[in-house]
Amino acid sequence: MLAGPLVGPQGPYGVLVLVAVPGAGFDVGHAVIAQSLLEPFSVALENDRRLRELAAMRAAAEADKDRC
Repeated sequence: MLAGPLVGPQGPYGVLVLVAVPGAGFDVGHAVIAQSLLEPFSVALENDRRLRELAAMRAAAEADKDRC
């Protein structure tokens, strides 16, 4: 198993966990690849968080607009 932290500007988001199929394992090359994936996955999670925040703000603005 390989694992690494997914961290953004607001702190940790989670953990990237890679599990090998039974009978197989990981080598140093796999660890290097997993390490290189931590930043892009963290950025993707931060982008998703921001999109959800924008969607919530848009919904609130639309609801406010409809009330007026």
